[in-house]
Amino acid sequence: MLRLYCQFPGNSQEIKLVRPMATPQWEALKRNVIRYMEQTYQPPGSVEVLQQVPFELWEGTNGFNDEFGLLFLRADMATYIELEREDGTGEFRATRGYPDVADALQKLGHSIRFIAVEMDPNQDVSTVSVPNLTVTSDVVEAALNDAGTLIGTNGAARGVDRAHTAFHGYLESLCTSHGILFVADTSVTTLFSMLRQQLPSLCPPDPDTKRMIDQVLRGMSKIVDAIDSIRNKKSLAHPNPVLLDDPEAMLAINCIRTMLHYLNART
Repeated sequence: MLRLYCQFPGNSQEIKLVRPMATPQWEALKRNVIRYMEQTYQPPGSVEVLQQVPFELWEGTNGFNDEFGLLFLRADMATYIELEREDGTGEFRATRGYPDVADALQKLGHSIRFIAVEMDPNQDVSTVSVPNLTVTSDVVEAALNDAGTLIGTNGAARGVDRAHTAFHGYLESLCTSHGILFVADTSVTTLFSMLRQQLPSLCPPDPDTKRMIDQVLRGMSKIVDAIDSIRNKKSLAHPNPVLLDDPEAMLAINCIRTMLHYLNART
């Protein structure tokens, strides 16, 4: 197990995992920690530790029966190696990023002793983290929390419908906040198209960049349309006899989360 941060370097480094915090509670806490770090002007690199790495909050112990909290990630091989090498940012994260996260958690009542990662060579698909949305609603937050719980407890296929609902609700919230009119039951594909056409922030000022990003967004429009079909025909949104396998389900969910990240950053 790779220890990225240790509160007491001179003490025992042993970690025995006990139990994780339930996903809905952790996601809500994580969003609050990120907000706290942003509002106290922590460096962007510190905030990105929680935004980019899908850590979970765990209870842990050791051979001395100490009880402590830790951030833990069971990662696929590529993610583990990236964190081990830190992709050129290791010095900052080690000296500022991880300690800043630990300090923010403590300020919100959750002291942690370690930030650690363990490699899971059998994990084929990494997850894209859930963004801390600027524009949101109770429906969006509830659906995101439900999706995280279902993915963790019943498999990714069970989370597709909730992730789709979160994305649909988020697009409606965006349209409402920017004065873009739509009728009830407007499809995800149509809402995404309306945002692309009517939101100036989705149009980069540089013509060459705009041309290339337009190509990407056109491709993402096709992905949105495909995910709409997946939700209707291969998820538990309806009594479908055949569901997606976990790798394909996580692909759909990761696409939704990636689009949430982009739209959140641009709006």
